[in-house]
Amino acid sequence: MTKLKPCPFCGGDAYLNQRYNSRGRVNMIFAQCDFCGSRGRIFASYTDAAEDNWKNDACIKATNAWNKRVEVE
Repeated sequence: MTKLKPCPFCGGDAYLNQRYNSRGRVNMIFAQCDFCGSRGRIFASYTDAAEDNWKNDACIKATNAWNKRVEVE
């Protein structure tokens, strides 16, 4: 699995997080900064990401979205 880049806002370490939405009966997967709490884009997963070792499709998409950076000149 691809490693998460540092937070683009504060440089803190990031990790994948999962929250269950009982209304939609779906897990919400997103990257989040451990220091400032900023979050990346949310992706839906109908399986438990932790049980999938954080390697399911939603985790890969959340990682790619977090790691996407726009180069500024």
